[in-house]
Amino acid sequence: MKRTHSKLWKAIPILLIMSLLLTVLVGCAGSGASSAVSSSQSSSSAASSSTSSSSAASSSSAASAEPLPIKIVKMNTYENTEVQKVLEEKYNVKFTIEQVAADDTDAMNLYWATGNIPDVCVFRNLDGASLFRQGLIRSFPVEWLEQYAPDYMKTIYDFMGNGDQALGKKMTLSQIAVDGKVIFVPRDSLTNHVGMLMCARQDWLDNLKLSLPTTTEELHSVMTAFTKDDPDGDGAADTYGMHGSGSRSMRFGYVYASQQWWPASYYMDDSGKVTYSSATDKCKEMLTLIRSWYEEGIVDPEFITDNRQLQRDKWAQGKFGILVDHPWWFALNTPGNVQSMLLDADSKAKLTFMEPFADSTGTRYVNTWYPDCVSDASLVFGKDCPDEAIQKMLTIWNDAASDWDFYLKYSYGTEGKDYTLDADGRIVKSEASQSDEYAASFGGLYDFAPIGTPRDWYLEKICPKVEGDLYSYSLSYKPFYMNNNFVLPTLDTATAQKAADVQTVADEYYASAISGETNLTTDWDAYLAKLDAAGLKDVIAAYEAGGVK
Repeated sequence: MKRTHSKLWKAIPILLIMSLLLTVLVGCAGSGASSAVSSSQSSSSAASSSTSSSSAASSSSAASAEPLPIKIVKMNTYENTEVQKVLEEKYNVKFTIEQVAADDTDAMNLYWATGNIPDVCVFRNLDGASLFRQGLIRSFPVEWLEQYAPDYMKTIYDFMGNGDQALGKKMTLSQIAVDGKVIFVPRDSLTNHVGMLMCARQDWLDNLKLSLPTTTEELHSVMTAFTKDDPDGDGAADTYGMHGSGSRSMRFGYVYASQQWWPASYYMDDSGKVTYSSATDKCKEMLTLIRSWYEEGIVDPEFITDNRQLQRDKWAQGKFGILVDHPWWFALNTPGNVQSMLLDADSKAKLTFMEPFADSTGTRYVNTWYPDCVSDASLVFGKDCPDEAIQKMLTIWNDAASDWDFYLKYSYGTEGKDYTLDADGRIVKSEASQSDEYAASFGGLYDFAPIGTPRDWYLEKICPKVEGDLYSYSLSYKPFYMNNNFVLPTLDTATAQKAADVQTVADEYYASAISGETNLTTDWDAYLAKLDAAGLKDVIAAYEAGGVK
């Protein structure tokens, strides 16, 4: 069945929807992981210890001849697919597919708000803490994670700790619990840990006989030349050095990361004290720098108001020569990638990736997100979900992360028919296997187990080599976290509104200070006062009280 039924959840009049949503408090509020796992958490129904999830599944199946019914909200609404039937037979279960897709935010909100409660739900765009505190989803023993999914959890710890299993476990356990009870099966992927890269138009550098910049000062010189020295040779003064926008995670890339600063971010030190980056002297220093570039005219003046699409349109048109983006968007195999959009317009264009700029100690950083194993397709369980269903799902996720042949067959189909291998041995999906018709009939393991595949699988077998090389390059540098460097607690409604108000004040000042509408010298104190009036001190106090680092 194709994904059509999810629209049914949008048919109720809007006033009823709003009333229900206000009651249930389900929304795009993040993970809701607000406290560490309680050491006393246990369950009398937990299965005996096992070293293998497969043996656990076998004993469970033997105990019940009838398939275990599981009502599930998964990545899409296709039902009775080939993969579904295989899973049902292999694990002795019977899935009922709820007709709402996990990544359809409006439909998911309405689904929960109208009293629907599945056994299993792929978690996206929901307030997990609110659902748990209302008794709509259940907790489960933390021990089950390593009992039924030991290989899968090693993958998660690897991602979260960037190869450090002990650190990764600590960070994972700090995020998957609410009020000391584990409610999430964590989910993560390598893509989430890859930092942004900066590239330059190598053809422009060659035309002007310039070298790739290695410092902020050298970047300034190159930006100036890209703006004033006709790098594309068309005789028109219509280019800029850089754009400086695109999204909150792009900005000025290495320039900010080398100073260990990112706008509107909360950082916790080892003592637990939280600082707001946009209320620091470093903020004033960085805004002064970007303001000077703005005055010189070496950054596109519209970067302050341009969205990401407008930025990319200008990039494709050859309007600026230095870009910040995620390696996934640079990879030529990614649909709509930023390399192809430029090359399609200018076949002579060439790009070179810049090495991250060093800080005062010689350390080179790439800006990336703080590790998060909850908000992107983790797993939660409805209040009446039986223990055995949780154990079954953990077993499925573990097998998907530990058995390459199983993962390959039911994620990509049959070699030679549904996919081929390129010269580097990487998977290349056929055109037919990427159609809606194929998804509706074959389905995919990802629908039921949307795991981030183990690091070596992804880099060596799944992603094209050119993308894997960019990932490896980015991962070779130290991460500098944007937005936050600790696990953010779920804020109450009043404090959450204050955090939003603080964000608005900071964003407005960022734009006005760079454009010159605000005087950085004379208006700084008034700006700090506006942050305080918006509730910054209360937000910081809440983060210090509930944040985990």
